[in-house]
Amino acid sequence: MVQTTHPRYGVQNLSKTSPKFTCTPQKTTVHLQNIYGNTVIQNKFINYKHTNTMGRITQGILGGFSGKVGDFVGASWRGINYMRAFPQHIHNPQSEKQVAQRTKFKVTIQFLRPLNDFLRTGFKMYAQNRSPLNAATSYTLTNAIKGTSSLNYAVDQTKVLVSRGELTPAANAEANTGPNDFQVNFHWSNNSGTGSATSTDKALLLLLNPAKAEAFSVTDGNPRSEEGQEIFAPADWLGDAVYAYLGFISQNGTEVANSVYLGTCEIRKSSTCGKHQYHKNS
Repeated sequence: MVQTTHPRYGVQNLSKTSPKFTCTPQKTTVHLQNIYGNTVIQNKFINYKHTNTMGRITQGILGGFSGKVGDFVGASWRGINYMRAFPQHIHNPQSEKQVAQRTKFKVTIQFLRPLNDFLRTGFKMYAQNRSPLNAATSYTLTNAIKGTSSLNYAVDQTKVLVSRGELTPAANAEANTGPNDFQVNFHWSNNSGTGSATSTDKALLLLLNPAKAEAFSVTDGNPRSEEGQEIFAPADWLGDAVYAYLGFISQNGTEVANSVYLGTCEIRKSSTCGKHQYHKNS
């Protein structure tokens, strides 16, 4: 409990843990709201309806806070309390560089958002202090944007990585549709013993449908030694062109390989994907 003395009402107890215990600095003035909904401010007793509560203390005066207090914003991410400065007014927010960067970011997020679940596995090695989606976004913005201006910026799917790591990637990989509707076959060579590749590494298989902004994936696929796997795309994808990617993850989940882009497939009987050989990404 915190006590404060009012000249008329005497000592009043303020609960540090009550949801109504808040702190709102205005210049050098501190407002403390008690459990009765009233605020004591500079020895003056005023009604709560005249105050503007902005920051909220939930764990006592030494704990974290949420909301805006003065020029700062308090928040929590993954159990870590942090405080950041409130952004200043942006002068000329429509400058050419700002519009270009926003456009790049927009097309990147639109491309990667359907892959969010897959990226939790594919980019797990780069997500120590940020989310896998944020890690993939950073890589894509730096390495996989094509175009010359905000009018034609787009993601180059051939340069995108949907998995990233130091494990030896797939060799001689390709994909094509099988004899059955919606069937897609992935093929690769067993390069176990090359670099860090082992026969027990598991395939990471991904189909991305850009028209529908949907993805179909397998994160616990056949071992590298099997040299292939077939999967079946959703029925409503029939006739759609999709991007195919292949990666690998070690059996114990501690190592991931850079993904390989395998080309574009049209989901229908006996059609063939565009073959795309592996090239190492930095």
